[in-house]
Amino acid sequence: PPLIEQLVVTGEGDALDEKLIRQAEALLDFILAPDYRKSVINNLGKSGGLARTLRFTLAFRTEKRADIDPLTVECVKRQRGELKFDDVEALIEQMHKDAAEARAILAAPPAEDAPSLLPL
Repeated sequence: PPLIEQLVVTGEGDALDEKLIRQAEALLDFILAPDYRKSVINNLGKSGGLARTLRFTLAFRTEKRADIDPLTVECVKRQRGELKFDDVEALIEQMHKDAAEARAILAAPPAEDAPSLLPL
């Protein structure tokens, strides 16, 4: 939550910038579990002001977006172990790699010898 607040809320007297809100939404999209994404949003704006407005803006926008189904979340949520990063740029780079890997996993056709999940 502090990272998102720092990204979007540039100053107390300023208005929220739509471009920065979209960047925050893009960061939130890396969180696959809908409940965890909502908890991050709900922890924004504890000090009030523009950060609180940001929390409500993101919460309303999140409700309008379709969530990924639970089976998909279970398939890709554990791609690798926890890593530590020296800087934000390295973290963002790894997040993009993880997202690309998850898309590739989900887009791949099932193996020919994979068991059917449908009743015969």
